[in-house]
Amino acid sequence: MNSEFAAWYFFNNVAVLDNGGFQMRQQYVENIPLPKLTKGVTKKTVDEKIYEAFGFSSKEIDFIREAIKHKQQEVLNIIK
Repeated sequence: MNSEFAAWYFFNNVAVLDNGGFQMRQQYVENIPLPKLTKGVTKKTVDEKIYEAFGFSSKEIDFIREAIKHKQQEVLNIIK
């Protein structure tokens, strides 16, 4: 859940509240498509492992990262 992919998923599938928070209801989180990871995976490698598990290309990874940055800025603009 603590990955770039999860952030991208939330920004694209979960309702954003007026204060910039997410409406984390069961319907939004129960079907998040995340692979099972082994214990001991650090935050630095979580994203790499998830991208590898899904077989994302470098273009897809760049797209996700840019989309996250854009959505984060949108949320910051909402809460200002």
